[in-house]
Amino acid sequence: MTEESIKTDTCEATSFKVLCGRAATAWRKIRFILPWLLSVLFTVGVGMLAARHEMWRDEIQAWLLSRDATSPWALLHNMRYEGHPGLWHLILWPVAQLTWNPAAMQVVHVLIAGASAFILLRFSPFPFFIKIMILCGYFFAYEWAVISRNYAISVVILFSICALFEKRWKRFPYIAGLFFLLCHTNIHSIIVTIVLTVFLMIEFAVAYAAKARSAHLYIRRVAVGLLIILAGLATGIKQTAPPEDSGFATTWTYKWTKARRNSTANRVIRALLPVPPDRPAFWNSNRFLIPNKDSPNSEPAVPVEKHTRYGVALLLLLTIPFFKRPWPGLAYICISFALLSFFYIKYPGSMRHHGFLYLSLITMLWMSYHYTPWKLKWRVPENILSFADKYRVLLFLPIFAVQIWGACVAIKYEWNETFSAAKEAAEWIGNEYPDPGEVIYAAPSGPYVTAVVGYLQAESFFYLDSGDFGSYVTWDKSRRGGRNLKTMRKLAGIAKEDKKPVLFVATGSPARNFAQMKSTKLASFRGAIEGSENCTIYLLEHRD
Repeated sequence: MTEESIKTDTCEATSFKVLCGRAATAWRKIRFILPWLLSVLFTVGVGMLAARHEMWRDEIQAWLLSRDATSPWALLHNMRYEGHPGLWHLILWPVAQLTWNPAAMQVVHVLIAGASAFILLRFSPFPFFIKIMILCGYFFAYEWAVISRNYAISVVILFSICALFEKRWKRFPYIAGLFFLLCHTNIHSIIVTIVLTVFLMIEFAVAYAAKARSAHLYIRRVAVGLLIILAGLATGIKQTAPPEDSGFATTWTYKWTKARRNSTANRVIRALLPVPPDRPAFWNSNRFLIPNKDSPNSEPAVPVEKHTRYGVALLLLLTIPFFKRPWPGLAYICISFALLSFFYIKYPGSMRHHGFLYLSLITMLWMSYHYTPWKLKWRVPENILSFADKYRVLLFLPIFAVQIWGACVAIKYEWNETFSAAKEAAEWIGNEYPDPGEVIYAAPSGPYVTAVVGYLQAESFFYLDSGDFGSYVTWDKSRRGGRNLKTMRKLAGIAKEDKKPVLFVATGSPARNFAQMKSTKLASFRGAIEGSENCTIYLLEHRD
């Protein structure tokens, strides 16, 4: 080989190394930029969908509570019947003091969803295509992103805990601070916090039982963190505990019945396989648990008597990838059992609540990357479980794919249909009666018309079920059904005294008895996805 050819080969090798180095540098830059870029795209996409989402009563209830509170302390007092801690409402409070437009709440919520997306894309250890699949699932792309409730805060906090989890004992006070905030989101997050705290304390004791010197490095941080978590649990539970005169979800069910057992077990299917039926009234329904839309008399895809079997089998099947990492696997089982027990004993909940079974799965799967896999003595089981452990994320691909399927169905109808008729009704009222002082606003029931109040930016409505003026609903026992005729007469007296007509917004079924007042039907808004928020508007005038 000549000296000239040697130089040529050396130059080519050097050029190749330089090219590889540049490619590696470019890839590192791309990997750094990509989470930012994709999270911005996700936020924009969710924002566009949220702009077409007509908010319903539960969303607007939080907004009205925040809007009408004169201080954060007044807000916490006013929401004592909500059954929720106050973090979401406290976030909304300064925004609601600046504007009465409820669209501002949607902006805040979309930004929170975008923050969750960034943390998942930037810090999770999953393969990148898995991150995208998780992000595009039903709960993260629709239920907890488009619909403005307090559950999106749980996602961003749990993802933040996962991002810090690798050095959990060193960073335990910071993790504890996040758990403190998590305790002030909702009761389901409180349940998750309790289980994870117990497991972390047991894990710390086991890991450092024979390592006094190592334990000494972290014992103070763990002790301080535990006090922070306990403070969060105490204050969070106190806020969720209803007053004695509460009138909502006050019963506890301890009797074991087959019907309730099956109903609770189908929560697993609704959480892990959340595919709505392909119809406008899709929300809070599951195609696997209802008869076929073309054959109303047909059996559900999952027979009712097999709900328990299928639900338990699905949960157990999903624990297999955790066998080599038992700490997160056991925590996942216990969180699932605790949530299902709550659904059985206290409140069955809706799709947004059941989704915490799925959120806990993603959380424990993420945390599992920060545990060293255990080794078995037996070769064959060790090889099988090692394979399952190595590719454990891929084993969840069917679940992720079904989640995306559910998101596609929900987004299709959310984009093309009206979720709640409240916004359209409020716009009609604002156009036809631009001066709020010329009429008295009234409705049969507070819970079903709060969305109209919020969109109309009205100060108050007269509610027949409470017999008084108000904006948000106070869930106490003073709200009694069956008193509409009596309170209707009270409303008629107010209209006569003020010499004003009543603009009556009836939701659901149109109203029938207007006492001494003459009624004129003005407009009707039907066909909403949330059928209980269809609106019919009447003008009521006192008879001479």
